[in-house]
Amino acid sequence: MRADIGLLSRIDRFDDNQSVILPENSSLYTDNEDLQSLHSLKYQALASPNFVKRFEEDTSRYYEGEVRDGLKEGYGTLILENGDKYEGQWKQDMKDGFGVLTFSTGDIYTGHFSQGKEHG
Repeated sequence: MRADIGLLSRIDRFDDNQSVILPENSSLYTDNEDLQSLHSLKYQALASPNFVKRFEEDTSRYYEGEVRDGLKEGYGTLILENGDKYEGQWKQDMKDGFGVLTFSTGDIYTGHFSQGKEHG
């Protein structure tokens, strides 16, 4: 089954039998393997003793996910004041690994990140 990721608001709406294909005007296409892995990481994180939910008042950001030594580490979701949302893997407080970045404009980047930046 094909699904336009632009029509879906959350990564957990994907199941093992779906593939995700971004809109034709997007330059990035992906299969469902990375999304399945991210989905799995989400549920592992929920069971982790390092899982937190916190609102960062000084920056008006909301983070829900794993932390280690006070830094985002593992799986997590960050929502910024402007409505941008990143859901994916973190390493030392930076986006690192596979993730989905949804901009408040509706644009979506699905792919890999390295040291906080889109990569690949």
